[in-house]
Amino acid sequence: MNNFLNSYSGIDTLLANENLLRRLRTLRLGLLTNTSCMTNKGEVTFKALPKALKSPSSKGLNLLFAPEHGFQTNLEPGEKVDDHFGDIPIYSLYGNSKKPTPEQLSELDVLIIDLRDVGVRCYTYAVTAAISAEAALDEGKEVVICDRENPLGTETNGPPLDPLLRSFLCYFDVPFIHGETLGNLVKNSLKKHPRYKKLIVLPAVRNLNVTLEPWIAPSPSLVSAESVQLYPGLVLLEGTNLSEGRGTPYAFSSVGAPWLRAHETESVINGWSTGITAHALTICPKTGQYKDETLQAVHLKQTRSNCDSFSFGIKLLSWIRNSHREFKWLHNKDKVNHLRSDGSIEKPITDYKIDVLLGNRSLREMLDRGISPENILDSWKSSD
Repeated sequence: MNNFLNSYSGIDTLLANENLLRRLRTLRLGLLTNTSCMTNKGEVTFKALPKALKSPSSKGLNLLFAPEHGFQTNLEPGEKVDDHFGDIPIYSLYGNSKKPTPEQLSELDVLIIDLRDVGVRCYTYAVTAAISAEAALDEGKEVVICDRENPLGTETNGPPLDPLLRSFLCYFDVPFIHGETLGNLVKNSLKKHPRYKKLIVLPAVRNLNVTLEPWIAPSPSLVSAESVQLYPGLVLLEGTNLSEGRGTPYAFSSVGAPWLRAHETESVINGWSTGITAHALTICPKTGQYKDETLQAVHLKQTRSNCDSFSFGIKLLSWIRNSHREFKWLHNKDKVNHLRSDGSIEKPITDYKIDVLLGNRSLREMLDRGISPENILDSWKSSD
């Protein structure tokens, strides 16, 4: 796993390609991005691209699109806000409108996509990129994806996607920790599209001479590079009545609840050889199921860079479930809909949020049957 990435991203590849820039200057462009996406020189993509395209004959940037959390990456999950940058409208691709409309696409010749994924199937940016790219191809538009490295590396882990649990949260037929770049996920999902050749992925290129920039959160709760590394395991808490620290300075680096025996939890975690340590504290979330409540919690820290936070998360869930009678699986109250392979929508087939997050019911079912974390992980490896 990589705490920091030394690379030229796809946007740097685009900006260095004068032939491609010359062609793009003759076309009407749309850009799907947010303010966390920058060039290797530290300039945000939505400013660097128009600057590079500027010429008397340039048709320029017509529309901007933003994924979940908004263009400024400051919206909590589920919030949707349209905006504008100067004279350029910004359309949210979250809420009911998860892809550009035919009317919006009629104003474009090319859709350029630059988003940061975090290597976990339930993180929605790659899904937004895929269905937006598909919508653009459907309308005969070209798509250029500016790829970025996967911060979790190339290793895979976790359950496969159950086709009956395919949703906006779990869209791709890959392991939960997928080991792919966003560009590869989109490209592989659209291989059968009749206009597939209109899709271009500009790769990220590893370069150890690139200066490491200060951390910029891709979404509000991933406040540090370490929180991205811990995210694969702690995102599972969202399917339970435990807090993952969202709405506190310890988002995705803590676990808490009013009923958690924090000092006992600290002692147990520190006895594991997982590369993650715990320190008991109290937190008061400003959002989520425990908004404005004081919670007993533990703050989690990595002690080695290659810790397996996903396996840690399952071990943690197993222990808390077995040692705290207050533990519960949350119900799928939002009723996340099932997406069929033909794009149509059905009612959800599960009542549990954890099943929706994982795109698979096996974790909940096996933990409820008392199966050990080690055997759960092994069962997924044998199903590869």
